[in-house]
Parts: sequence; C-alpha cells; structure tokens
Amino acid sequence: MKHSAVLIWVVLEIVIVNHTYPCKGIGEFLAALMSILYLIWVQFYTSYEWLLGLSDSQKTWFCFQKLLFYAALLDYIRFFYVLGKIINSKIHHQSSKKEIKYSTV
Repeated sequence: MKHSAVLIWVVLEIVIVNHTYPCKGIGEFLAALMSILYLIWVQFYTSYEWLLGLSDSQKTWFCFQKLLFYAALLDYIRFFYVLGKIINSKIHHQSSKKEIKYSTV
C-alpha cells in the first residue's frame, strides 16, 4: 500500500497544478539526467552490489544485462514524462486558452 499511495498524490497534483514543461528535448534530457544521477547514487550507496540480489558470476554478460536494464529504465522514465505532459495538456487545455484570451484583451 505504501508504494501505490504515491499514485494518489501524483494524480491529485496533476489535476490541481498546471505544470509548465520546457521544450521537449530539454525536458527529456533533464529527466534522463536526473534518473542517471539517481542510478549512480544507488550504485554507490549499495557498494556496487547489484539490486535485487542477482548473481554476477558471468561478468561480461551481467554488465550487458545492467546496461539493458538501465536503457529500459530510461525509456520507462521517458514514457512517463511524455504521458504526464500529455495528461497535463488535456486537463488544463481550456484554462490556458482562457488565460491567453483575457490577457490579450
């Protein structure tokens, strides 16, 4: 329950707050950069032990698996960044148009 409770607050925030996203390339780059920095921190924090207790008996193959995992994780993060941007634009689309109309009149 603890992990899924965060979803309630994220959905509530996206409904209440109209987020202003940077241009697509910069936003995705910053999200990927923060994710990479977090993964590096996790690696140092765990003293180079692999997450979930996976065995690293075959060093070359295991390193390749880690790289694939990190690449998949970055795609996962990119997906949620774009999804959040789309949901935010759908929810707050009408209110942003009204603000533009009133500010130009």
